[in-house]
Amino acid sequence: SDDRPVVAYYDRLNGLLKMAQWNNATGAFDEPTVLDGGPGNDVGWYPGIAVDWEDNVHVSYVSATSDDLLYVNTVALTP
Repeated sequence: SDDRPVVAYYDRLNGLLKMAQWNNATGAFDEPTVLDGGPGNDVGWYPGIAVDWEDNVHVSYVSATSDDLLYVNTVALTP
Protein backbone atom coordinates (compact mmCIF):
# COMPACT_ATOMS: atom_id res chain seq x y z
CA SER A 1 0.00 0.00 0.00
CA ASP A 2 1.35 3.43 -0.87
CA ASP A 3 -0.92 5.38 1.54
CA ARG A 4 -1.65 8.20 -0.94
CA PRO A 5 -4.85 10.14 -0.19
CA VAL A 6 -7.72 9.70 -2.61
CA VAL A 7 -10.95 11.69 -2.96
CA ALA A 8 -14.19 10.91 -4.75
CA TYR A 9 -16.77 13.60 -5.35
CA TYR A 10 -19.96 14.46 -7.18
CA ASP A 11 -19.50 16.97 -10.02
CA ARG A 12 -23.03 18.37 -9.78
CA LEU A 13 -22.76 20.64 -12.81
CA ASN A 14 -21.95 17.70 -15.12
CA GLY A 15 -23.66 14.86 -13.19
CA LEU A 16 -20.42 12.90 -12.85
CA LEU A 17 -18.73 10.84 -10.17
CA LYS A 18 -15.05 11.79 -10.14
CA MET A 19 -11.97 10.58 -8.30
CA ALA A 20 -8.52 12.10 -7.81
CA GLN A 21 -5.46 10.63 -6.12
CA TRP A 22 -2.52 12.42 -4.53
CA ASN A 23 0.70 12.47 -6.56
CA ASN A 24 3.78 12.48 -4.32
CA ALA A 25 6.02 13.64 -7.18
CA THR A 26 4.04 16.83 -7.88
CA GLY A 27 2.77 17.46 -4.36
CA ALA A 28 -0.79 17.84 -5.64
CA PHE A 29 -3.78 15.78 -6.69
CA ASP A 30 -3.72 14.28 -10.19
CA GLU A 31 -6.38 15.36 -12.68
CA PRO A 32 -9.71 13.77 -11.74
CA THR A 33 -10.85 10.56 -13.39
CA VAL A 34 -14.52 10.16 -14.30
CA LEU A 35 -15.77 6.94 -12.71
CA ASP A 36 -19.40 7.15 -13.84
CA GLY A 37 -22.02 9.48 -15.29
CA GLY A 38 -22.64 11.30 -18.49
CA PRO A 39 -25.50 12.53 -20.65
CA GLY A 40 -28.80 11.38 -19.16
CA ASN A 41 -27.04 9.56 -16.30
CA ASP A 42 -26.66 11.92 -13.32
CA VAL A 43 -24.69 9.99 -10.66
CA GLY A 44 -22.29 10.55 -7.78
CA TRP A 45 -24.29 11.58 -4.73
CA TYR A 46 -22.81 10.73 -1.32
CA PRO A 47 -19.64 8.88 -2.39
CA GLY A 48 -18.01 6.54 0.11
CA ILE A 49 -14.45 5.25 -0.43
CA ALA A 50 -12.52 2.18 0.66
CA VAL A 51 -9.00 1.28 -0.48
CA ASP A 52 -7.96 -2.37 -0.35
CA TRP A 53 -4.54 -3.86 0.36
CA GLU A 54 -3.65 -3.78 -3.38
CA ASP A 55 -4.45 -0.03 -3.60
CA ASN A 56 -7.67 -0.62 -5.57
CA VAL A 57 -10.22 2.08 -4.80
CA HIS A 58 -13.82 1.00 -4.17
CA VAL A 59 -16.52 3.67 -4.33
CA SER A 60 -20.20 3.43 -3.43
CA TYR A 61 -22.52 6.26 -4.42
CA VAL A 62 -26.12 7.14 -5.25
CA SER A 63 -27.64 7.79 -8.65
CA ALA A 64 -29.27 11.22 -8.77
CA THR A 65 -31.39 10.01 -11.70
CA SER A 66 -32.92 6.88 -10.13
CA ASP A 67 -31.90 7.00 -6.42
CA ASP A 68 -30.16 3.61 -6.73
CA LEU A 69 -27.13 2.66 -4.64
CA LEU A 70 -24.23 1.97 -7.03
CA TYR A 71 -20.67 0.66 -6.78
CA VAL A 72 -17.53 0.97 -8.91
CA ASN A 73 -13.88 0.07 -8.39
CA THR A 74 -10.58 0.96 -10.03
CA VAL A 75 -9.48 -2.63 -10.70
CA ALA A 76 -10.53 -2.27 -14.36
CA LEU A 77 -8.86 1.17 -14.61
CA THR A 78 -5.35 -0.04 -13.77
CA PRO A 79 -3.09 -1.35 -16.56
